Amino acid sequence: MQNSDFTSEIRKEAAWAISNAISGGRPVQIEQIVAAGCISPLCSLLAVDDHKVVEAALDALKNILRVGVGAPTATGDNAYALEIEECGGVLKIEAIRLDSYIAGRQGPMDTYDLPMAAKIISKYF
Repeated sequence: MQNSDFTSEIRKEAAWAISNAISGGRPVQIEQIVAAGCISPLCSLLAVDDHKVVEAALDALKNILRVGVGAPTATGDNAYALEIEECGGVLKIEAIRLDSYIAGRQGPMDTYDLPMAAKIISKYF
């Protein structure tokens, strides 16, 4: 997901595969996927002009954050929330929640994006 332009079908398919694996994975599987470096690429997907991909990325990040609650850092923080914040993901999620980030998109906005973004922000940040 990190090594090509989003218009590449390979990157798009990789994004769907990761999102599906996280959405259906057990916590140990999600931890392994996160350890492989999926958070930053998932956060970058929040900026694409395909609302279905944005929806899948939000769902994957929500599931990652849920697993992170069960495995806090020594200071009690959700390590995955910190990583999402460090790569700019929180700003992108917040922008989706505020509808300012997607105002210029073509076509109808999926109504799933805004409530999911709001839930992620309120619950984990």
